[in-house]
Amino acid sequence: MPGHLRAKCKVCSNSESKAYRDVNKERLKEYWQTNKEHAHQREKAYRAANKERYQAYREANKERRAQNMKTWKQANQDHLQTYREANQEHIRQYEKAYKQAHSEQRREQKLMARYGITLAEYEEMFMRQFGLCAICGRPPKNGKPLHVDHCHKTGLLRELICMHCNSLLGYADDNSAVLKRAIKYLERHST
Repeated sequence: MPGHLRAKCKVCSNSESKAYRDVNKERLKEYWQTNKEHAHQREKAYRAANKERYQAYREANKERRAQNMKTWKQANQDHLQTYREANQEHIRQYEKAYKQAHSEQRREQKLMARYGITLAEYEEMFMRQFGLCAICGRPPKNGKPLHVDHCHKTGLLRELICMHCNSLLGYADDNSAVLKRAIKYLERHST
């Protein structure tokens, strides 16, 4: 804090705190076990009161936090595996609830990562096509979103198509000659 005098520098203070925690590891563990709920409530209240500060810190230190998490996960593989095995049902329920609560955000992230477009741009394409597949002209089934069709060679976006038409193009390897032969085949064998 500006204008605030410290008895010790931050490095010294941190090293003393770490030394204290190392010496009193069992005592601190016992304290946290007996006061877990109270400590959790205090932490929750503190975080709520300092929400903007935490968000600003997270935004400013994204790469550092990601690297720290990656390092911790690599060092604690056994612990993570044991935790996952012991809490499978809880994890499954949490993931399901999270996916439902953040479906729009996850969809936006996927669109940006895969195709470089925002959800608003997707919605604009959808409205231009009147919510219909660009190939068969039908609306998507079961309320599923239309797929963003793109050229696998150039990465350029084409239009929105339904799952069946997307599979059709995929099985034909986006080869118009194969699709033309398929049309001729159907015309030859139409009743």
